[in-house]
Parts: sequence; structure tokens; C-alpha cells
Amino acid sequence: MVRLSKNLIIAAAPEKVFDLICDTANLPQIWRNLSNIRNLKIIANGGHSFQFDYAMAGVRLEGSSVDLEYVRPRRLVTQTTGGLTSTLTWTFEPLMNGAQTRLLLDIVYEVPVPLLGKLAEIVVAKINETDIVYVLNYLKLKLGS
Repeated sequence: MVRLSKNLIIAAAPEKVFDLICDTANLPQIWRNLSNIRNLKIIANGGHSFQFDYAMAGVRLEGSSVDLEYVRPRRLVTQTTGGLTSTLTWTFEPLMNGAQTRLLLDIVYEVPVPLLGKLAEIVVAKINETDIVYVLNYLKLKLGS
């Protein structure tokens, strides 16, 4: 298992940051290699489930996503399966009387090492780390510095 954690401060209220991330129409802009979101459903906890395509190192992967926890505007936990199995935990901490948000993103995922090999695990970890930085920078630019 690989764990990546990043955080940053965004000059926007937690509600605004949460809503941008949870709007599935925004996901292909937030995650640069994500495409073809389909079979979108709103589930009992208020979150979503859907299927998607994702390109990693030139390989197209199909996956599914479901929001395990959906606590607006404080916490979102999403599990993905297919290609890579991962759990993404988003934490939205209000700062400056709610005018800013400390956004924490923690991702735990498994690379099928027996199938791909240890070198592939290192490459995938580096790609994912780059993608997370892209996601957070995109959100910061989109919502404020």
C-alpha cells in the first residue's frame, strides 16, 4: 500500500471548496487524466457513485467510485476500484472565520505489484504524487489563492 498526503490553504469557504470537489461535472478538470464519467447516481448518504476512465502512464483504466462518507462541508471519503484500488479522504478545515479552508487530501492505494512489479509501483507512486499536486493547485487557482 502507498499513502500520499498533501494539504494547502485556499482563500474560499469550506462549503465552496467542498461543492466544487463534489460536483462530478468538475472532476475531469480537477483530475487531469480522468474522463468519461458515467452511470452517475446519488446515494443514500448524499454522495455519489459512478464509473470512469482514467489514463495512467498511457494505459487506460476503467474504474468505479463511491462516496463512503459525505459530510458537507467537513469531510469526504471516496473509494475507487478497478485498475487501482484507493481511498481518498478529503478534510475541509475552516480558517479565518470560515473565509479560508485548509484542504487536506490523504490517498491510500494499492498497486497490483505481483502483476506490474516493484518498479511499476514506484513509477505509479510518482505519477500519483504529481497528479495530487496538480489537483490541489487547480483548486487553489479555481477558488482563490
